[in-house]
Amino acid sequence: MSSTPVTFGFMSDLWQSRYRSARGGGSDVPDVRETDDFIEKKSESERVYVYLSPLGESLLSLIKGLSAGATGVERAVQSVLCFFPKFFRVETISQLPESTARQLIDAIDQTHFLGLASHLVLCNHPHRHEIESLDRSQLYYKFLKVSGKADAEMRAYNKNLNGIPEAVFQQQFRESVEPLLKNELKVGFWKMGKLRSHFRNIFFAGTILGVLADTQASEE
Repeated sequence: MSSTPVTFGFMSDLWQSRYRSARGGGSDVPDVRETDDFIEKKSESERVYVYLSPLGESLLSLIKGLSAGATGVERAVQSVLCFFPKFFRVETISQLPESTARQLIDAIDQTHFLGLASHLVLCNHPHRHEIESLDRSQLYYKFLKVSGKADAEMRAYNKNLNGIPEAVFQQQFRESVEPLLKNELKVGFWKMGKLRSHFRNIFFAGTILGVLADTQASEE
């Protein structure tokens, strides 16, 4: 569990910070939290975020190696997304030094839920109010099926939003993830590129969770 907040309020504040930095940090960068659109949908966005968060937490537990996959799909996803055996020669994040593990858990959690918050901030959907009535087990299965290739699946989505989600991710990686990997885990250039790809997928897995929920709500 993350030691820092991953509430919608915290994540929307973090999103604004990353967005502002990605745009150069000037005073002319708009604050989306002050727009009528954001204010009108904030309560609904908070409820949807809370409803979907357990699905993200389940995926992150697999990624960190903290839970063994109970199904074939979970085991397949874990084999692709759990990067600790490949890059750090440990089976689970808990086998890293305690302080490092705690910081890395925060970085992983925030990156993923920043992706979910990004979708809720940037996109509207006429059936979003119905998400809380969805069957989460069915949604979780769909989510797992695409989570291993979320960054590829979301390329067109990112392009349609003028590259804003990618820019927010890159700023998050630059400010919160890369320094940790360099300073605590002594990650070099080649490995950093590989880990950036893993974290990009973690971010867009959060985004695609929101997209899938919107889509499933519209189909029921």
